[in-house]
Amino acid sequence: MDQLTPKSDERIGAESQTALTTDVESIDIRPEVSVLGVFRHLNYRPWFAAAEFVDNAIQSFQDHQHELSRVDGHNGKLLVKVKIDTSDGGFIQVSDNAAGIYRDEWARALRPAEPPPNVSGLAEFGMGMKTAAAWFGRRLTVRSKALGESVRREITLDFNEIVEKRLETVQPETFPAPLEAHGTDVIVSGLHSPPYGKTISKIRQHLASIYRMFLRDGSFELVFQHGTNPEQKLVDEEVEIFRGPRFDAPEGEHKRWSKPIDFDLGGGLRAHGFLAIRAVGSTANAGLALFRRKRLIEGSGDETYRPRAIFGASNSYEYQRLFGELTLEGFEISHTKDGFRWEEHEEPFVDLLREYADDEPLPLIRQARGLRTGARRSPETRLSDEAKSASEGTASVLGREFSNSRVGELVPTESPLPDDLSPGTELFPATIDLAYRSRRWRVTVEVSNEPSHLQDWFEIAEHMESGDSGQHDVIRLRMSLRHPFSERYVGIGYENLELLTRFAAGLAIAEITARQAGARQAGEVRRRFNDLLGKVFSKP
Repeated sequence: MDQLTPKSDERIGAESQTALTTDVESIDIRPEVSVLGVFRHLNYRPWFAAAEFVDNAIQSFQDHQHELSRVDGHNGKLLVKVKIDTSDGGFIQVSDNAAGIYRDEWARALRPAEPPPNVSGLAEFGMGMKTAAAWFGRRLTVRSKALGESVRREITLDFNEIVEKRLETVQPETFPAPLEAHGTDVIVSGLHSPPYGKTISKIRQHLASIYRMFLRDGSFELVFQHGTNPEQKLVDEEVEIFRGPRFDAPEGEHKRWSKPIDFDLGGGLRAHGFLAIRAVGSTANAGLALFRRKRLIEGSGDETYRPRAIFGASNSYEYQRLFGELTLEGFEISHTKDGFRWEEHEEPFVDLLREYADDEPLPLIRQARGLRTGARRSPETRLSDEAKSASEGTASVLGREFSNSRVGELVPTESPLPDDLSPGTELFPATIDLAYRSRRWRVTVEVSNEPSHLQDWFEIAEHMESGDSGQHDVIRLRMSLRHPFSERYVGIGYENLELLTRFAAGLAIAEITARQAGARQAGEVRRRFNDLLGKVFSKP
């Protein structure tokens, strides 16, 4: 481990690496050690697993804040560093300058399902460090120096060895250290699934979201590092709140569309915080963040809580505009601390929240829905700039690419539609039965992410089927996400996917109805349109 991770010796006071005779008896890590092998299969997400280690640091700092202030001063703050390295099997290290693990706390810290004496804080189940470590990797090393004690202790647990040999006791080593030193390093190595790419970014994003309330009050600093990249100080990103008149009184007073929320459900259950409208809509990041004891439980990052009764469907304006933060009191949470155990309370909670959100004089839901026109658009100067850019950009690419594309030289063909589309896995195909001009249709709208579906932006297939209720048209409409036109314009968060899908479906239905009305060579428009999109309009 030494060559993988720095020990931060100056901070935790490990001047000497010569072990002393241990001052802690062998630690009984029962109950049944085989449970450690089960933890790997928990339904954790990596950011919530990493948060378990951060929770312990915050709890230690809060429990011993008075003693820490005597050493570090009243302006001392908690510093937690999270480092992820994916080389050589990978490791995750979480280091803090909290009070450390005291001599009589080691057994509880290492024994699964051993709750602390105080269960009113963040470390309430006594499982976080053990479950998260076993979920992440094969080995757990803990190095800790408790404030006011003269030694630093270190222990490494190999989970595979513990389970295979059914070990029931472990022994920490001790090293001399100054009384005033304090802090803990938790290192998990031999990662089962080292995080890469977007997962690294999501861990960073979600950790900042989970601890945003602690980051705001200035007493906590959270630092993230990936490999040899520079350390990043995580910050709470403020969301701009919409200011403007009511949607039904566009000439009226401009207001800041945010309101406090505070209601009691009875039985010790309470919700309080705020709900507001974003100045700029976001399909990914609007929605609610739900907290307990200042720590986010549900709705972090781009996984916000959006009950349909309040936020509507994913293409609605309230879904993209409403956001807020609520602290819930009296509600139980899952042992992985990534969700509330609602039981029968979620429906009355949502009903009350909707009532409070949309009452006068600031009806947030109706206002968010009404922003679809007028008020939601940018100023006319912005419209002029965007229209100029769109027109000039389209004309420019047409002039540059069309003459070399040979699209206009395509020889017209008269061909029927195929009976079926080429094989491939579709993303959530939707099928609907309908009647159109005395004919029965069964229409399936599909979005394909298959690499093989690159040639045409949209495709159509049609055939007749007979059933108990008579004959009906079976129609399949497919749009390709892998086509260069889709990749260019669908948006980073796929925010334009429905627009593109509806446009493709409109073109497909237009062709089918034209064919049924007797139009000749109706497929030529689709054939040439697909060619134009691929060879001209997908270009920058």
